[in-house]
Amino acid sequence: NRISLKKKRDKNEVFGIEGVIFSNLENKEVQVYVTNKVAQGIITELGWDGNMRSYKPRTGSYSVFSDYLYINEANLGINKANYFTERKINHEIDIDNQGSVREKLTVDFENQSPSDNWPAGIYRNYLRIYLPKNTVLSSAFTTDLSVAGIKRQFDSRTIEVFEEHEKTVIGILLEVPVKSSVRLEVNYELKEKVDLTKKLNSFLLLVQKQSGIYSDNYHLNVFLPPDTIPLRVIPKATVSEGRLEIN
Repeated sequence: NRISLKKKRDKNEVFGIEGVIFSNLENKEVQVYVTNKVAQGIITELGWDGNMRSYKPRTGSYSVFSDYLYINEANLGINKANYFTERKINHEIDIDNQGSVREKLTVDFENQSPSDNWPAGIYRNYLRIYLPKNTVLSSAFTTDLSVAGIKRQFDSRTIEVFEEHEKTVIGILLEVPVKSSVRLEVNYELKEKVDLTKKLNSFLLLVQKQSGIYSDNYHLNVFLPPDTIPLRVIPKATVSEGRLEIN
């Protein structure tokens, strides 16, 4: 005969595990795929499937403008340098008096690798920036932050623009040496315009996080067109003359 004994789990421990799983699903650290179509539909609706997101608002008596940003990294260095890399993201959206939307995305990459030895080393990053379809790239630069004021503009060998998943994608090959910081600056303009002839407008920005990358420091500034005022901002923002600031 064999008698199997199992230690009874504390109720709080079980709840703790459930909380960790739910938190990782919500923060896109875990993705789920199942063959049952009904169950997979629910998972997709909850945003736990890892798909590229799209937001199609139900328009009513007012104009709704949708914007999108998704930064995706791929480490090509055959190392774990991305583990040692920290990022700071600054995003500016400027809406002029004609409704044109111009944006500047700045990402600071700091490679804190202690040496060139594996698993650390140079961070060779193929970066893809997904934006609304038909977005026009204006310019892109990198700056070595250890050499103040020196910008290098990308050329056709190190940057490409293409369409994928109903988005415009800017693909950039970026290297961040050990114990150094590199700033990426990308300037672009959206094809669509905000319809300022309407009395009331809603501007919706969906920022999608790459699965498996912990949340970064994200800072957003929205410069409003003249003679407009914000009625409601979600999440909350610091409001000043003609500008919204969201951290």
